[in-house]
Amino acid sequence: MKKTLAVFLIAGVLSACNDLNNVDPLQNQADIVPKTVSSAIRKAYPEATDLTYAVLESDKIWVSDFIVKIQRMSVVVNSTGQITETHNVARVGATLPESARKYIATNYLGASIGDINEQINDDKRVIGYKVSIKTKEGKEVVLLFDTTGSLTLLIAKDGTPNTPTKPESKTYTVEQKDLPEAIKKVLTEKHGEYKYLKGAVILEEGKRTYFVVVSKDMTNYEYAFDINGTILKSSASGMSTSTQDKTQKELAAKDIPNRSKEYLDKTYKVWEYMKGLVFYERDKVVGYLAVVKQEGKLYYVYFDGSGTYQKTTDGSGVEITQVQERTIEAKDILGNSKEYLTKNYAGWVFVKGVVKLRENKVYQYLLAIKIGDTLYYVTFDGDGRFLEGKRG
Repeated sequence: MKKTLAVFLIAGVLSACNDLNNVDPLQNQADIVPKTVSSAIRKAYPEATDLTYAVLESDKIWVSDFIVKIQRMSVVVNSTGQITETHNVARVGATLPESARKYIATNYLGASIGDINEQINDDKRVIGYKVSIKTKEGKEVVLLFDTTGSLTLLIAKDGTPNTPTKPESKTYTVEQKDLPEAIKKVLTEKHGEYKYLKGAVILEEGKRTYFVVVSKDMTNYEYAFDINGTILKSSASGMSTSTQDKTQKELAAKDIPNRSKEYLDKTYKVWEYMKGLVFYERDKVVGYLAVVKQEGKLYYVYFDGSGTYQKTTDGSGVEITQVQERTIEAKDILGNSKEYLTKNYAGWVFVKGVVKLRENKVYQYLLAIKIGDTLYYVTFDGDGRFLEGKRG
């Protein structure tokens, strides 16, 4: 009787909760999971044991963690019984493609890699990777890669570690049709017709943040939104339709945003400002670079247009002096770059190329290539060594 009453009360609270942000992602809710959800998992994984369930969106999306033989697995299921996402969780022997490993090493110097989860399809074939890393500054980041090792989505957490009083966060992908209408409206207002590439939600302490990548005119636009469609972060990458749209100027110490100064004060304690840049796109500030020194070591710290921390690098490829760009043809690609593409992007076809020059010396190649109908943006340094790949 008491158990029945408790289940009734829990169900009543959930059904009465219309705020999508008010959910507990850690609570095992096996007693109230819809039969369509549990049946779908039992049908797909009849050998599953130790099943637990949690609600991601009330009456809409659920996550289940379980074990098949000795392998931990996690699936996301909607209320109609459709399994929308499946992962092998931290499988023993799981390794990232070379391009993914190099992306992390280049863009997150000194970061430690946590779990490597393999996304699999209905045939149990690996179709992507979800990787959690912790930067040397303690920031938690989730990176999604495809099977070539190209980045499809970057999800930055709030940076504070999980504790007994702060529950574990949950991350799951989201289709365009399932985005909040407020976010769809913003994307349409900004880009008109666009291609939806990837979207994901991170659920932390009942709060949802939406990370979305869309494409238009050979440029990827990356956003973080709150549930009301407010843009929290934004950036762009890929092939700009006009190199004149991107400019930069020197950043004076007095012009460093307060939010950036607070991060520097917290992270480096006693730091000396050396130099920096303000990055513009179509006359709008889109980012900052601050080069600081602490105990004789230089740190190249990037911030977005609002002054929020993005990443720290060792300075390779940093645009400190005036940059020029010019287009190139396939014949201009360096030999070692072609070898890398052939090895890691089998069947690639050249679409477009740009080189960046500083003081009349090439320091970076950006190539747009295709494999079938899929577009990739692949970046190499001036000597033809791979830096990163992104799916377009």
